[in-house]
This record gives sequence, structure tokens and C-alpha cells, in this order.
Amino acid sequence: MERELKIVVLVFLTYLIFGLTSFFQTGSLITPIFLTKVILVILALIFLLMNLKEQNHWILLYALIGFTAFALQTILSLAILHKK
Repeated sequence: MERELKIVVLVFLTYLIFGLTSFFQTGSLITPIFLTKVILVILALIFLLMNLKEQNHWILLYALIGFTAFALQTILSLAILHKK
């Protein structure tokens, strides 16, 4: 679990640094919200690959499928709204 915690802290620090950089450049705090769904899919895939030998790795597979569906749903919704 220590490896997973390090990855989550690294992602959080990336968000923080991105937000602080945008704050100093533009004067307002802007976080990379547009990357949230992609990052969730990537993290779920990484966690699944790291824990394939665990007994309950199927839970991580369900999380990966769920996050992927969530990300694709948003992309498809935006594409449909853009066409109208």
C-alpha cells in the first residue's frame, strides 16, 4: 500500500504545483480539472497492474472499467453537445 500512497501524493503535488503556477501567472488558482478523469483512469490501470498477484485484484478491474466508462461518457456527452 505504500507504493500506491506515494503515487497518490505525487498526483496531488502535481495538481498543487500546477495550481500555484497558474496562480502566480494569472492571479487566480486554476487546477487541471480537465485532466481529472484521464488521471483516474491512468491511476486505476497502474494500481491494477501493481496488484495483479493480489487475491482481490478484480475490484481494481471494476474500478478501471468504471473510471473508463465515466471518462468516455463525459467525452461522448461533450461531443454530442458540440454537434448540436
